[in-house]
Amino acid sequence: MPSVMLSLGGAIGTGLFMGSGEVFSQAGPLGAVLAYIIGGLIAYRVMLCLGELAVHLAVFGSFGAFASNYIGPGTGYLVMDAYLCQWCAHFQLKLNPYFCRVRVLVITD
Repeated sequence: MPSVMLSLGGAIGTGLFMGSGEVFSQAGPLGAVLAYIIGGLIAYRVMLCLGELAVHLAVFGSFGAFASNYIGPGTGYLVMDAYLCQWCAHFQLKLNPYFCRVRVLVITD
């Protein structure tokens, strides 16, 4: 159970807390909770599907290998290329809260 909570905390990250104010201001508390529940259910279903594929086809390469095996090698390449682009953009978004904190520390000290 601790590993599940650790992975959920790593997946949620600080972006959830930094972006929640905008969601609450636009959708209100009930709309925000409903949106997070629906998004969580979708993410949970995708996680279950990837788990089933990983058990059925235990290969190195994650869902890029699944796409290559079940659809075609071109699709597998495009899936992994899109995954790489997503992580390049995601890395910059992960740095944003840290730079905001450093800016606050530098300006206030």
